[in-house]
Amino acid sequence: MKRQMEELEVNVQQLHSEQQEAEKRLDEVKLDTKSEKLGVTKTEAKAACVAKVGSLFGSGKLKRLEAIIRPCKMKLP
Repeated sequence: MKRQMEELEVNVQQLHSEQQEAEKRLDEVKLDTKSEKLGVTKTEAKAACVAKVGSLFGSGKLKRLEAIIRPCKMKLP
């Protein structure tokens, strides 16, 4: 009976150790996931910014503004 109790103690300690390792690994995975999500969000924000700048240059807005500004510059001494 005493031997069985000792074996149970060892098993409980081993399980506790394994649980701590699993919790540590889970925390690492959560941190990695947060980092990946942050990276994706950052990439999406950059893409949106590039798209906005691209639409500004591609839609002719810049050319229209230049056409408006050019005569004004000519009028200045």
